[in-house]
Amino acid sequence: MDPTTQTQLIRFLQEDLAVPSDSLEIALRHQEYRGQLPMILWRYGLVTLDQLDQIFDWLESTAPSSAVGGPLGRTVLVGQEDRDEGAGEMGR
Repeated sequence: MDPTTQTQLIRFLQEDLAVPSDSLEIALRHQEYRGQLPMILWRYGLVTLDQLDQIFDWLESTAPSSAVGGPLGRTVLVGQEDRDEGAGEMGR
């Protein structure tokens, strides 16, 4: 994620999702994977799953396509019902 996008994301997190500054500071210190701030916030319990989904929606609508995705992108959020649907189609 480029620095401009990260700055805009932090502003979105603070203003729209009311993520506290201290939570953001914790996440920024623990970014094991560069550019994966949303997943770090969720991993440490600093945002809810619903908020994480809102963050990805914001990134998809705002950031360049290269800023979203990767090994920790939306694929992590596949629910059991999604896996069950996929399994049914694979058997056909």
